[in-house]
Amino acid sequence: MDEKITKIDELILSGAMEVDSLSSSGDFLYRFTDKLKDLEPDLYKDIIKKMYQEVLYLWETGFISMNISEENPVISLTHKAYDQKSIDALPDFTRANLFFIIKSIEEHS
Repeated sequence: MDEKITKIDELILSGAMEVDSLSSSGDFLYRFTDKLKDLEPDLYKDIIKKMYQEVLYLWETGFISMNISEENPVISLTHKAYDQKSIDALPDFTRANLFFIIKSIEEHS
């Protein structure tokens, strides 16, 4: 059997990506490790840029609050971040990022 190695496979095998958890539909959710920055610097930059865009979108739409004038703003969750109807209306990728932010806040509290 000739199995094709995907980019995700390569990232996992190199230690730049790992399985984080399962989605509500049973799909794997992945997270990048610190190795990504050294192994795939362009991908790392693209991901950081996308994450900044997602955080800004969540702020603009009222899911999170933060003082954007600070160099390292503290992010906090608003009531909308806990409203299932509002969460369900988010695009899948944005919803996954919101869950990542919630998980990160809970882990550091």
